[in-house]
Amino acid sequence: MQLLAILPLAMVHTLGNLFTNMSLGKVAVSFTHTIKAMEPFFSVVLSAMFLEEMPTPWVVTSLLPIAGGVALASTTEASFTCDICLLSLYDLIIAFGNMAGLWSAMASNLSNQSRNVLNKKFMVKKEVYQLTVFFNNKFLSKMPF
Repeated sequence: MQLLAILPLAMVHTLGNLFTNMSLGKVAVSFTHTIKAMEPFFSVVLSAMFLEEMPTPWVVTSLLPIAGGVALASTTEASFTCDICLLSLYDLIIAFGNMAGLWSAMASNLSNQSRNVLNKKFMVKKEVYQLTVFFNNKFLSKMPF
């Protein structure tokens, strides 16, 4: 019964790893980690949506520098190009790979923070023991689905 409760956590954990690796394959490591710095933003949004924990004004205010810093760093990233007027097929392929890397990193953020919110939901309900959740999540996330 506990494995069925932990299975969604393992699946989201696997997706998070998959999206991170996809992003690392498409864009520079520094750019992937810059985008992944938005994880606190995703955590606050998902906690508000699923746990009904409304953030305080201080928390929202603290997210502004994070979002601004990620936006600034992303627009000035040397390896990231997404020009509107592309000159050649090669430029189009590079721009598509860059966008795929960006959205993979964003999907990784969403997956990893979904896992954290689900984990917190399990801990509040006391459905399973914390160490059991950790072990089975790591074990199940390595299984092919």
